[in-house]
Amino acid sequence: MAVKRFRTKPVEIEAIQFTGGDKNFGDIREFCGGRMDDKWFMPNFMLTQDIWEDRQIVAQVWDKLHSTWVGVKLNQWIIKGQKGEFYPCDPETFAWKYEEVYTGDKMTEVMRQYPWEDK
Repeated sequence: MAVKRFRTKPVEIEAIQFTGGDKNFGDIREFCGGRMDDKWFMPNFMLTQDIWEDRQIVAQVWDKLHSTWVGVKLNQWIIKGQKGEFYPCDPETFAWKYEEVYTGDKMTEVMRQYPWEDK
């Protein structure tokens, strides 16, 4: 069989960057939602305290596909995947792989891509 080339299909995702602070924490908890676990509501995102060997991990997000917690470092992006799962992504990888999708009118999109300075 001959080697073939492939490319990733275009897929839109939702994501939010973890920058710390109370407002950001609240926004991420709202974004990630929660789940019922043995009749108790469990958040899908929470701060951590001394449970990870890597001390840069300061929060964790629930990965429902693998039924486990995944550590999150400051400034990582938290991505909501196609199956509703959440996972962190380093800022460098995120910038390389994703670009923002603008949902406004065409002129607004153009203005965001080419900001004009008022003189």
